[in-house]
Amino acid sequence: MVVADVHVHLIISLIVVIVHSSENATIFDLNEHSNGQFQNVSIASKDVIGFMEKDFNVSNQNVSESVAAKFLEVPGVSSHADSKQNLRNDNPEKTVQVKFGDPTEHFQQQMQLDIDGNYIVFWSHNATDIIFEVHVRTYGYIGFGFSHFGGMFPGDVVIGGVKDGTSYFKDYYTTENDQPKLDNSQDWALLHAEENEFGTILKFTRLLQTCDEHDREITNQTMHVIYAFHEEDVSAAGRVVYHGYLKRGSKVINLLNRKQEKRISTSESFYFTGNNKTIIPAGDTYYHCEMFQIPDLGRRHHFTRFSPVIQPENRRYIHHMVLYACKNLEYNQNGHTFECMSNVYLAERCSHKYAVTAAGHHESILPEHVGISVGGADDTRYFMLAIHFNKITPTQGITDTSGFRAEYTPNLRRYSGGILVAGLEWTRLSVLPPHFESLVTPGVCSPHCLERAMTKGSNSFNVVAVGQHTHLLGRSIITRHIRRGTELRPLANETNFNFNNQGITVLENEVTVRRGDSIRVDCTYDTSQMKTTVRGGRSTHQEMCVSFILYYPKMDLDQCFGFPVYNHIARTTLAISSIVKSWDFRKTSVREKFQNELTESDYWTVCKLSDNLVPIPARTKFPTIEHPYRMPQVQCVKSR
Repeated sequence: MVVADVHVHLIISLIVVIVHSSENATIFDLNEHSNGQFQNVSIASKDVIGFMEKDFNVSNQNVSESVAAKFLEVPGVSSHADSKQNLRNDNPEKTVQVKFGDPTEHFQQQMQLDIDGNYIVFWSHNATDIIFEVHVRTYGYIGFGFSHFGGMFPGDVVIGGVKDGTSYFKDYYTTENDQPKLDNSQDWALLHAEENEFGTILKFTRLLQTCDEHDREITNQTMHVIYAFHEEDVSAAGRVVYHGYLKRGSKVINLLNRKQEKRISTSESFYFTGNNKTIIPAGDTYYHCEMFQIPDLGRRHHFTRFSPVIQPENRRYIHHMVLYACKNLEYNQNGHTFECMSNVYLAERCSHKYAVTAAGHHESILPEHVGISVGGADDTRYFMLAIHFNKITPTQGITDTSGFRAEYTPNLRRYSGGILVAGLEWTRLSVLPPHFESLVTPGVCSPHCLERAMTKGSNSFNVVAVGQHTHLLGRSIITRHIRRGTELRPLANETNFNFNNQGITVLENEVTVRRGDSIRVDCTYDTSQMKTTVRGGRSTHQEMCVSFILYYPKMDLDQCFGFPVYNHIARTTLAISSIVKSWDFRKTSVREKFQNELTESDYWTVCKLSDNLVPIPARTKFPTIEHPYRMPQVQCVKSR
């Protein structure tokens, strides 16, 4: 087996490489075995030996063979062809092979990142460092890292692989949909690289906090882990081939939570999935709905987890899915399928959201003290699955079995929660004129709505997770929390919104919203390439600006929207369409006038209570922010 050239960036007096056999590990002094093969290997013991010292009581001066083998595993690495040849070797003890999904050591946690099982990550951490091992079905490059909101940029990434028996591995950062930029501070260290009959394995480590401006601190909160891979290696000139749509993605993970998110032993599941019979027609946008009736559970249970079930060949067509609870149905609708916007009767009665997953297809795991009620005397047995299909290309259309698996348990949690949809009502009165590089549209959830919904004697509710949603023109989105003119820390803030990667993120700390508070959802759009006005609506080529807010205890409120009256520039709200057509938005003064109107106009607020078929509108003043929120400045300290 040919030993790889591993670029590790660690420095110690004795440089060792562990070459494995099935029985033991042999340590080689690279000063004696360099012969040109290890010229680029340098090992700095602070980053790795320090890791061992804390977890295994091993001193820097006395690294045992077993511990060194555990953490400084830089074995012989072959190309795929060499690997297959070794599998035919008559003496298996001379062959080092790690099966796909079978890690080189015991790790604290593991997760499959993609739907098809082509990318698996294992990891362990202590107080200062973290080690990852990725198994990927490819013989080209592997990308791994973190971004703020699940997009490929801005990101803190590493890219590595094995080419012609030699490993490569470098620390990069991304700022746009273009070539990644090499980080001047190479803070990741490669520990092991291998190609075998299953694909490629890389093991690498990093400090939790590097204080590098291009690195993300790894903290005890959910992070967007991003990944990508390709069948081609990085070129000799350092060029990275575009991975494409299907070989990249993200997963929301709390990397430092050692307790695995295990399924409850007493839990069972309902499958709200398509019937695979109804034809979904070709076209840019189609909202497909299907009705379900669950059996009588006899008493209250709690939903604890909602996992997307995506038909693999259709995942490129599915933008988002929503599971609604339905109330006040006059007859059994079980099994009925229809285009969602064609049935006003069901649209009005199925408005309470139980689960949401958008592009990227993340699962939603409720916190241990919160569940969503099902099976109780006042709970519905009827549900509606709505799937937004986007750009279906086969002319004959498709059939689909996608949907949700909803896990539930009879062991009730402390609180019953709900999902509140807040933001800008997606009507044709919501208009986005052309020629704006940055147009901010605020949507107001007023104190009037929130106070009306709070249960008797309750003065607050707690927010545990937020998912923000807009469409193709959206560039950023923030969910603001305002109390008596003072803006508190935002519930969520995505400064680089990615349409193709949306999900619900659990907050590091729950946020209490009190009586008298308001919530404002601001979306920033880029319409500079548009020639005509874009309107609000459900289609991908229309726009919306909403946040899905998971909270407890459950209130009698499903939706809390707001949209401008335009009272300074229009006699009636309905007149805004004709006014926008007559204005020349190529002029800076005209764009400024329209932007100012969005924050100076009165607002219609719409409260959609759970049991009211007709929303309750009210006109209100735009909530002013006298004291904007300022992010505290914290001096960076390396984790070790």
